[in-house]
Amino acid sequence: MESERIARRLLADPAPFSLYVIGRPLRLYQLDAMRAILRSFDEARGDTITVMMARQAGKDELSAHLKAYLLNLHARRGG
Repeated sequence: MESERIARRLLADPAPFSLYVIGRPLRLYQLDAMRAILRSFDEARGDTITVMMARQAGKDELSAHLKAYLLNLHARRGG
């Protein structure tokens, strides 16, 4: 049961997930974008979301963390 509690804490927010599961923390502006995207998913709003950042600002990194987070979050339901 301890492992389930730890998993719930890591999946409660993308910041600890990125830090402890992926091992590479996101920058604050990346976390802000990721949390906005996750809110849209959680509320089933069906938004079209465009992430605009300067070159080399970590858009691909953000995308990879988002995909890994969502796959882990929904792993019990098939990813």
